[in-house]
Amino acid sequence: MVLERVCELVLATAESYPSRHIHTLVRHIHTLRGKKVNA
Repeated sequence: MVLERVCELVLATAESYPSRHIHTLVRHIHTLRGKKVNA
């Protein structure tokens, strides 16, 4: 799934990006999951 690839990219770039950006991406991922589940 696309979300799985996104998670892999986030983990792969976790060392390069500040924690704030990672938390923001995680929030967006959870939001997308919530929308798909609700839909």
